[in-house]
Amino acid sequence: MISYLEGAVTASDERSVIIQTGKIGWRVFLGTNTLAKVQKNKDLVKVFTHLYSRENSQELYGFENFETLKFFELLLGVSGVGPRHAQLVVDSLAIKEITGAVSGGASDVFMRIPGIGSKLAKKIIIELEPKVRRLGLKGEIDLSAFAEEDDAIEALRSLGYSQREAREALKKVSPETKGLSKRVEEALKILGKPRT
Repeated sequence: MISYLEGAVTASDERSVIIQTGKIGWRVFLGTNTLAKVQKNKDLVKVFTHLYSRENSQELYGFENFETLKFFELLLGVSGVGPRHAQLVVDSLAIKEITGAVSGGASDVFMRIPGIGSKLAKKIIIELEPKVRRLGLKGEIDLSAFAEEDDAIEALRSLGYSQREAREALKKVSPETKGLSKRVEEALKILGKPRT
């Protein structure tokens, strides 16, 4: 089992990188945030990995730390959650937010992740809750921040942008930018002028 890879990034696309270790290049699928960090330091990267095997293919998924990898594997244990959904969750939310949402039964937190509907979000909470409790993990989540994000998305949608466009633009807004109006303003700069 490959626990982690350390080497230079020799190629990349929107979902993966090739990491060279010795004379072997490994294709590793990364979340958007991890991919951005890895691409900034291509000469020497280290990612913890999970080999996902199916009948006719094998894919290597990478994470910036061991804790994130373990939560990815916990999510894979939830029926109906595949590697792409699991990676989206751990890439979009901090571990304390995941555990906080699970402990508090906040399924809407998971529903903000593309491809996760109400049914799957509830299943994640039901199946992860006993595991999180058994591990003694306590999380914290600021639900008001999620509510503000929803308001920002609605504001951008009222200007003609799709939910996906709004969500992607808001992801690019600096975490330093606080307040609904300022976040919407920054998102509009990223998107371009409002549609008519």
